[in-house]
Amino acid sequence: MKRVPMILILLAGCASTGVVSTGPDTYMIAKSGAFEMGGAEVTADLYREANAFCAERKKQLITIKVTALDARVFVRNASSNLEFRCVAQGDPAAVAK
Repeated sequence: MKRVPMILILLAGCASTGVVSTGPDTYMIAKSGAFEMGGAEVTADLYREANAFCAERKKQLITIKVTALDARVFVRNASSNLEFRCVAQGDPAAVAK
């Protein structure tokens, strides 16, 4: 019986907002991970989802801002927030400086 609550905690710990529009071609996505995940792992998941979102529109992702927090046992789960734009391939904003 003690395993069931732990499994529920692990499953409940991975919540994502999905991609949310915050303006013209500007979006955000946030996610919290299970307590054994790090902020970098959660951020990597967000980048995969955001890149797929932009690719569906035949556009390229440009990061505006990213924040990540590592988990602290019994305090908080790992979490990350990604603000990004989807721009056309070849857009000057997409060229690395």
